Amino acid sequence: MMSSGLSKKEAQPRTSGLDLAHSSLPDRSDFTAVSSAARTNGAPSLLESMRAGALFLMPFSLIASLGCNADSSPKIPLTVTQTALEVADRKALTEDAAWTVQNSVVHVSGQPFFPLGVYWVSHDVSPETKARRLNDLEKISQAGFNMIHTPVDRNDREFLDKCASLGIYVAVEFNDDPLEVVAQFKSHPAVAIWSIFDDVDAPAKNGGERHSPQKVKETHFQFKTADPLALTYISAGYPQRFSAYTNCSDLMAFQTYPIPSEPLSSVTSSYSNVAASHNQGFVANLQTFGWHGIYRPPTGGELRNMTYQALLTGVKGVLYYTFFDEVTDLGQNHELLAAATQIAKEVRALEPFLLNGERRTLPITQPEVFATQWILGHRLLVIAVNASTAPADIEISLPEKDVTAVKPPLGDAAVMTLQANKLSGRISAGGVAVCEFKLP
Repeated sequence: MMSSGLSKKEAQPRTSGLDLAHSSLPDRSDFTAVSSAARTNGAPSLLESMRAGALFLMPFSLIASLGCNADSSPKIPLTVTQTALEVADRKALTEDAAWTVQNSVVHVSGQPFFPLGVYWVSHDVSPETKARRLNDLEKISQAGFNMIHTPVDRNDREFLDKCASLGIYVAVEFNDDPLEVVAQFKSHPAVAIWSIFDDVDAPAKNGGERHSPQKVKETHFQFKTADPLALTYISAGYPQRFSAYTNCSDLMAFQTYPIPSEPLSSVTSSYSNVAASHNQGFVANLQTFGWHGIYRPPTGGELRNMTYQALLTGVKGVLYYTFFDEVTDLGQNHELLAAATQIAKEVRALEPFLLNGERRTLPITQPEVFATQWILGHRLLVIAVNASTAPADIEISLPEKDVTAVKPPLGDAAVMTLQANKLSGRISAGGVAVCEFKLP
């Protein structure tokens, strides 16, 4: 039985195509974890320290694991670990329960996993707000998402149990002292991620760093000591600053919110730099919100275009911001929620390529038109995205020879033709073409 009182069968996540039989929400309470970070009497809580921007002392158990003397200041590696098992004593853990990042891909129970989910943001802890979030979980599950990023406090066991029953993993931000929340829920099968910094690269009011990379690394290590089985996560949003924070956590997200002030193609210009330049698991934070007349919610077509652009650059997960916050309620935007549901279905079908395929960017001459291919065994996937405001007539020369179409195409691919290993046709303004072929 699971620690939540739910059977593994009840907590089985949704799958499509890719065999994720081992990705059921595992009961982590049976596994030995390394010691929690010690807190000295009278010391500020981790939450207070995070808000104040203070640096953290690393506990002795972690100093020892890094090969440092307890009496000296620990030396933080320039590149932090990609997995929990590299930080903790391997003998103290059972690998079947660990979340890891291997070759930029998230794994759970040793199986590749593509996080696809939404933020749900409210720090109101009233019973009414918590009931609303529980109700929204049903909509999130029905839309095909497998993850929610949301605040959690010490009284949220019912919420986590509900997530487990629906096969939804949780990226936890904090309403209470973080280490107390970690200590209480690190064995819960729904917990996958501890979200340690949001807007991590935002500048301070004086123009300097609000959170230094060194502080972020130290915070990462403190969380890995408290719970070596879950991943740490940070989110960035400044293209000129984000690179200083790569490899400071297990996962890094990058925010791209172009609607309505920037061109759709800004997604590719942002993520091609993010995903291709660093050997780290990257997640796209894409826009589903509007905000006080400055941002507007995207249309379904814009959301689909942004999602496919991000996939073309090689991101290994998508968390949309947001399903709910003070001004956004995706559950009431029926048109956009329907589009997100269809997009989730398509992404689920493409997961084998996205997680295990060999990706290559394809040359294309038209501005704001992008194309990428993935090879998986004898299968070839080609996706082209037109981020411009006008239709585009394209021709893509496929590097592989003697390919044949094997599946009905998606989107504008229905009007594209394949001849002599050249894929050509017209993609509508803001359109997406998805084609799958068989290799010899």
